[in-house]
Amino acid sequence: MLVRRPVLSLAALATIFTSATCAKSGRARIETREPTTAVTSAWVYASSYGNITFAATAVKADGTLYFHLEAPAKNSWVSIGTGDEMDGSLMWVVHRSQDGKGVTLSPRTVGGHVEPSYNSKTGCTLNTRPGLTNGIVSHNNKDIYSVNGVCKGIDGKSFKKQKRESEGGGGGDGKISFSSTSQSFIFGLGPDDRDLKSNDMNAGIRRHALYGNFAMDLSKASVQDDDDVLQTALAQVGGWENHNAQTQGNPKKDRDWSGPLHVVMMCGTFVILFPVGVVFLRLLEKVRWHAITQGVGMVIAVLGVGVGIYLGREYNHSKNVSSAHQILGLFIVLFTLAQFTLGFLHHRLYKKYQRPTLMGKIHLYAGPFILIVGAVNGFLGFNFSDASNHNIMYGIIVAVIFVLLAGSLFWARRRKAKKNKMMGGMPGQGYEGYSTRSHGRGTEEGGSMSGLPLREYPTDNPPDYDRQQQPRPMV
Repeated sequence: MLVRRPVLSLAALATIFTSATCAKSGRARIETREPTTAVTSAWVYASSYGNITFAATAVKADGTLYFHLEAPAKNSWVSIGTGDEMDGSLMWVVHRSQDGKGVTLSPRTVGGHVEPSYNSKTGCTLNTRPGLTNGIVSHNNKDIYSVNGVCKGIDGKSFKKQKRESEGGGGGDGKISFSSTSQSFIFGLGPDDRDLKSNDMNAGIRRHALYGNFAMDLSKASVQDDDDVLQTALAQVGGWENHNAQTQGNPKKDRDWSGPLHVVMMCGTFVILFPVGVVFLRLLEKVRWHAITQGVGMVIAVLGVGVGIYLGREYNHSKNVSSAHQILGLFIVLFTLAQFTLGFLHHRLYKKYQRPTLMGKIHLYAGPFILIVGAVNGFLGFNFSDASNHNIMYGIIVAVIFVLLAGSLFWARRRKAKKNKMMGGMPGQGYEGYSTRSHGRGTEEGGSMSGLPLREYPTDNPPDYDRQQQPRPMV
C-alpha cells in the first residue's frame, strides 16, 4: 500500500495535466479560428464611368479599419475620404503604379478644397496579406482598380486642416467613429483623359471629374479584434451590393473651367490674336485695327495670368511660383505691356514730328520675339500640367499659324519692293515708315505725300527761235 499510492498519485496528476492541456489547446483553437461570416458595411454606386465600391470592417480593440475599394481604372485616380467635405478629410487616393499593372495607395490629408497632400503619419497602407488582390484586374471585360487597405488606430481621430503659410488654422473635421450609425464619407473620380502612372505617394492629381457623398453604418461593421475579420471575404472582387450604406444627395460632375480657360486665353492671344494684329499692320496696312487688336490681346493676356494664378493655388506643384512656365509667363506678360506702351508712344510722337523714333524700332523687333517666346511657353505649360499629350495638336496649330504669318509678311515685303520700283526706285515714306500706301488726301492717319517721287522732265534744250520771225510789236 505504501508503494502503490505514490504511483497512483503520479498517474492521476499526469491525467489531470494532460486533460487540462488538451482543454486549453481546444480553447486556443476555438479562439483563433477564422470567422465564417464577414462583418462588413458596403457602399456601391453605379456611375457613368462604372461601379465604385467601398467596403469596410472596423476593429474596436485597436481602432483599425480594413477596407476594400473598387473603381473603373479608365479614370486617372479614385479616392475615398472621411467626413462630409474635403477640408479636414483623411483621403485614400489610388492610381496606377509605374508599370501600369499595380496600384499606388496614397493616404492624404487636405486643408481646404485643394489638392490633398500625402501624409505618412496616418498609419494607412496596402494590405498585402497572401490571397488578397491589389492591382488592375479585369471584371466584366473592364479594367478596375482592386485595392485592399488597412489603417491602424484611426477610430475617434479627426483630421483637421493644418496651418499653412498662406492662411491661419481651423478648418473642417474629418473625424471617423466606429460606433457611428451614419459615418460620413466623400468620394471622387479623376478625369479619364489623363494618364497617371507612378509609384510616388506625392504624385500630382488633377481635379476630379465626379464627386459626391455617402454614409455608412460602421457600428454594424465593427468586430472586437483582428481575428474576427474575414479578410478574404472583405477583399472579394465584384458582386458587391449596398449593405448598411447609402448615397447622400446627387453626385456631381465637375468641370475644371480654370485650366481650359487659361489655355484658351493665353494660347489664343499669342498664337492667334497677336499674329492677326501683325497682319492688319503689315499686310492690310490698317494701323488703327492693329492697335485695337494688340490692345485687346494685352488685356486678355493679363486676365489669363490672373486665371493662371488662381489655377495654381489648387495644386501642390504650382502653389509656389517656381516653375519655368510660371516665371517665363510673368515675364512675357510684362514684356507685352511694355511693347504696347512703346507702340503707343511711338505713334503719338510720329504723328507730331513725322519721323521715325527709337521706340518704334524697339517695338518693331520686340514683337516677333514676344510671339515666339509666348508660343514656346505654351509647350512648357502643357508639360507643367501633366498634359503633354496636347503638345502635338498645339504644335500643329502653332506651325500652321506661324507659316501663314511668315508667308504673308514675305509677300507683303515683295509687294512693297515692287511698288517702290514702279514709283522710281525711291523708298516709300508711308505712315510711320511702315508702308508706302497713300491716299487722295495724304497717307493714312495724317501722313504726308512726301514719299511720292518727282516726275522726270526732259533735259533737251528748247528749240531756237526763228530769227526771221519778228516778235509782235508792243503796243
